[in-house]
Amino acid sequence: MIVNGVDLKKYKNHPRVLEIRVVLFFMNLRVGYDYETAMGLIKSLCGVFKVNFNFLSTIIHNEHNIRRLSKTNKLDWYQDLVFAGATWGESRWALAGRYLGIDKKSLYRAEYELNIVKYVDEYWVAGLNDRVVVCGVEHMRLEAERFLASIEHFQRIIGNVSLSKTEL
Repeated sequence: MIVNGVDLKKYKNHPRVLEIRVVLFFMNLRVGYDYETAMGLIKSLCGVFKVNFNFLSTIIHNEHNIRRLSKTNKLDWYQDLVFAGATWGESRWALAGRYLGIDKKSLYRAEYELNIVKYVDEYWVAGLNDRVVVCGVEHMRLEAERFLASIEHFQRIIGNVSLSKTEL
């Protein structure tokens, strides 16, 4: 998808997008499980996918710094999330309830400016580099990329497995 001359596919593995995706993945695990279990799952998945857990753990432990914008500039944080979701093919509707904590109808309110057509351009995308926290380091970026690609592949495989709805 191309928005205002920006090919979103090219930014799927941008360091800022990767660190946001890793943190959001961990946040989702934390909602369903406690912190220790969520970290245990991440560690196990890293073992299965042969991803360096220490690097991924460093990204997760920098969650506060990665999400810093959610406290200092909520609009930039929301826009980063919507952009990251768009590069991975997620709709704004899915992001609104799952990550933004706002009502889906609020997506269209002017103060949120969450329609990527209204804010994404070459200048805005260049600003992503200024907001990178830890994935600016090449080995961190590569491990985050490998982890997320493995998770995406795993989700596709699991989606093709049908589970019986009857009990034996």
